[in-house]
This record gives sequence, structure tokens and C-alpha cells, in this order.
Amino acid sequence: MRLGIQHKLWSASAFALWERAGISAGKTVLDIGCGPGYTSYDLAGLVAPSGKVIAVDESERFIEHLKQRLRADPGVPIEPHVGDVQKLQLPSRSLDAVYQRWSFVLCEILKR
Repeated sequence: MRLGIQHKLWSASAFALWERAGISAGKTVLDIGCGPGYTSYDLAGLVAPSGKVIAVDESERFIEHLKQRLRADPGVPIEPHVGDVQKLQLPSRSLDAVYQRWSFVLCEILKR
């Protein structure tokens, strides 16, 4: 899958960025446009055991894929949600970090 290949290519850079941003155990991270969850899983590994990743994507297919993976791998601290991140309602100050890779790029491309 194309997204899996892209994920592998960007992985080292992403981990370096997350380390600089202070993403670590106990943090709550929002993964915008999480797709099938490759990055969500990486982030979950960093925030576990006491943190969590809120994974949001508009694609029901991607979120269902992520949910299936989580059913086979219980205990991974990821909360998958189908929805528009612009309409997401979270309590004030409930996030320690927000990550997105391609979502806003695609929005700009689609506007043209």
C-alpha cells in the first residue's frame, strides 16, 4: 500500500520531530487524518502506557481498518474516530500535541 511505503520513508524524520516536540509517555496526542493508523501506532508506542492517541479521519474505511487492527492488538492506547477534525469537540487543554502529515496539503490541492 502506498501509504505504508510513505510511512516507512518518513518514519525516521517523524520520530526525530516527535522527540523534539516532547511527545512521550503519558501525553495525549491528536493524529489528524490518521488514515489506516500507521502513524497512530507509532505515536501510541511513544505515549504508552498512560497516554493516548486520538486518531481522526473522514474515511470510514480507514477507521474501520484501524479498529480491526486494534481488536487484534488490545491495549494499544488509540481512540479511532470517523469525522471532520474541524468539527471535533474536545475539552479545553486536553491535548499535549497534534500531528498531521498530509491532511492540510490535500485540502489545498482539492480547493484548486
